Amino acid sequence: MKTTTPLIILLATVSCSLFPFRNPGDVDVVATKAGRKAVVGIGTIENRDSRFDPYTNKNLVDMLSFEMLQRGYGTVRSDTSFAAERRRQEELKRLPAPGKTKDETADLLPERLRSVAGEIRPSGYLSMGEELLSSEEIRALSSRDNTTYFMQGAISRTEAGTLLEQEENFAVFLEVFNKNGEKVGAINFTVGGKSLQESPFLKTVCKRIARAFDEQIHGGGPYRTY
Repeated sequence: MKTTTPLIILLATVSCSLFPFRNPGDVDVVATKAGRKAVVGIGTIENRDSRFDPYTNKNLVDMLSFEMLQRGYGTVRSDTSFAAERRRQEELKRLPAPGKTKDETADLLPERLRSVAGEIRPSGYLSMGEELLSSEEIRALSSRDNTTYFMQGAISRTEAGTLLEQEENFAVFLEVFNKNGEKVGAINFTVGGKSLQESPFLKTVCKRIARAFDEQIHGGGPYRTY
């Protein structure tokens, strides 16, 4: 009697080699605990992407919030729209009185005021509700949200090299303020040949940023790289 066992083993081996098992992914869970070290407000992370991916900065904020929770901090996604609206109202008050034509007022208005009037939108100008805040505004926001620290900054993505061999370069710049609006530290992360659009790498970056904040800015430890 012939056996089919060797054939089955051979087919299974070929099948596994041609269709390897895919990575099932990882699930991490963190629960907010009592006795938090501090509460950190995270404001605008400006997107300075030469190709502009509208989600990279938002993904960074969400992942960083998770890693800060892992470190024992509370986090608040700070709404900075109040600052944008206040600035808009102040700038509109300084616009020339009605009666002048558009051409007569164009040369009188600074570029930013002209953008408020809807005439132009300067390159890199943040949309309404995505403002980088001044110290005074951070102090007011921290009081409203009852936060101990406030973070804001930017993501930069550029390309370097030849047309055929280009390399992505990413940088993350974060400024850290206390509840009085005083700048108490800054965190920079730079990398070449990697992309923050890769989820595992984004997680690694945010984990290192959270550790740097915990040990050096909040903990007051000696300077070191992460």
